[in-house]
Amino acid sequence: MNNSVLPKPGAAHRTPETQLFTKAAAAEHLGIRPRTIDDWRAAKAIPCIQRGRYIRFLRADLDDFLSRHRVTAKPSSPYRPRGSRTSHRA
Repeated sequence: MNNSVLPKPGAAHRTPETQLFTKAAAAEHLGIRPRTIDDWRAAKAIPCIQRGRYIRFLRADLDDFLSRHRVTAKPSSPYRPRGSRTSHRA
């Protein structure tokens, strides 16, 4: 019997929020380099699951990290590109 096609224990009970990512997959999910994941993990800026050399990241933690670092635009200040002033000096 081929064990490579069998689901891993507990995998059937995983929801998208409890999905585990490797460092490479977490970096891809966040759109950054794996080295940045190492730096953030060392600074304890991003949560992870670590057991010896086994390091994984919960999707919910990564999504929460993204939402905590989201910068929103001010609704009262409309975007105006540089050099597009409406009044000119005479």
